Amino acid sequence: EYNNLQSITNIQYFDQETKTSRTVVEGDEVTLYAVWKETWAVHNEKPSGSGSTTDPYLIENAQNLAWLSWKYEEGTSFDNGTTTPVCVQTANIDLSEYEWLPIGNVDNSFMGAYDGNGYIITNLQTFKITNVTRANIGLFGHSTSATIKNTRVYGNIQANDYTGGIVGYAINTNFSNCTNNATINVGNAGGGISGYLKSGSITSCYNYGNITASTTSGFGVAGGITAYAESSSVSNCYSTGTITGYFAGGITGGMTSTGNTMTSCAFEGTATGTYAGGLSGFLNDANVSDCYAKAQVTSTTNKGIYADGTGKILNCIIEINEFKGYRGTDFSNWIISSDGRPLPSGLSWLAIGGEKVTDISQISANYTKF
Repeated sequence: EYNNLQSITNIQYFDQETKTSRTVVEGDEVTLYAVWKETWAVHNEKPSGSGSTTDPYLIENAQNLAWLSWKYEEGTSFDNGTTTPVCVQTANIDLSEYEWLPIGNVDNSFMGAYDGNGYIITNLQTFKITNVTRANIGLFGHSTSATIKNTRVYGNIQANDYTGGIVGYAINTNFSNCTNNATINVGNAGGGISGYLKSGSITSCYNYGNITASTTSGFGVAGGITAYAESSSVSNCYSTGTITGYFAGGITGGMTSTGNTMTSCAFEGTATGTYAGGLSGFLNDANVSDCYAKAQVTSTTNKGIYADGTGKILNCIIEINEFKGYRGTDFSNWIISSDGRPLPSGLSWLAIGGEKVTDISQISANYTKF
């Protein structure tokens, strides 16, 4: 309880109906909610190293990882005033004791480099809070001009907007060899690697977590690798599990704006939504090539590679519900695995052995051209 509280000015809030920020004006009725939760950010310990390329921060435990979160939350500078810290994980990390506060936010975006070094981060947990909008949630909350690689996450991630296993909202960020094993439940925009990817790339990344975007409108977007991709590339990525949203896709919930590409990706799982597709919920000005989907798709619209939009499809193969089809003429970069699955060569590791495709008849014998 606060006494002697005289005035509060310039209150802004996020209007869930219009999806815009508004400023409270005289005459508005406002209810303020305050939530206090103990997070890892207050249980931190500075790692060894100085954050440079030659002397990176060595992330050895949960306290070291929490120190990164705390630094961005406080908005304080790193050693030598750098804004681009280089970090290398050196051990498996368990985050089960406290709720996680993501590294980086919209005011202090992560702009450095993080190498998970193949170690795992387990029990990462965030939660939805009634009447409070939680956006930009993941291991990292917000990143700009960053590089994140070899990072593996397990846990239970819940939020309202822009949520990913690795990064919630990523601008000009490059991901490689990252894996999400966390379950993700979000209102709008949930993806295995990122919730939103703008002008970035995701290469050789994998999702094994179930992803749900519960908003029953065009904002409820769920994708195995990323919810939204804008002017970005997704290549050599694999996803499985159950993807559910208004727009839902095995690899992306949707690709928007211009210059998007999806290459040598595969999805094996279930996609459910008003607009659901084996690879994407919607594709706007996107080129998809050498991709494979074997999925059960429940959608009120087209149940194919994508459900809505104007995507360009080349040399792709699908097994959607009972339909088995292909589009394209050049499958020289594919193999037929020993268990009979056609796979782009970049994903041949999914099977043991196989036969290289040398003639279109190897595809047309079992699949219908569409």
